[in-house]
Amino acid sequence: MKARRYSSILRKVSLIFIGASLVLMFVQLVRYARIMNNFQPGLVIAGVPVGGLTHSDAEDRLTQAYSLPIELHYQNAVIQINPAAVGFSLDLSGMLAAAEYPPLHQPAKPAPRCAHLSATASHTSPSPQQVS
Repeated sequence: MKARRYSSILRKVSLIFIGASLVLMFVQLVRYARIMNNFQPGLVIAGVPVGGLTHSDAEDRLTQAYSLPIELHYQNAVIQINPAAVGFSLDLSGMLAAAEYPPLHQPAKPAPRCAHLSATASHTSPSPQQVS
């Protein structure tokens, strides 16, 4: 009788843990989906901060930033030119795609703790010799 009772309690506790893990998994999946819809915090595209924004908000911010008049200083005169008037256009899809999927061949920056190692390594490498 005690074994059956122990088995019943163990089964209920197991079901509670399985249910809690499924709820936590669903919550984390929703959080992950929300994070993937936005650009990573601190991201800057062409000098315009877009970190934490959605793609449409980033497009709006880039369009707004690059549609402002360009100010030219020639001698003592200040000339303002509309970018569209001189044929400037943004490749928004290319800019956003490049920000979302950076090139894989870029070398990683060394960690601050190891920065002195990379600096000394560059000084010790042999320099190419000229052949005459």
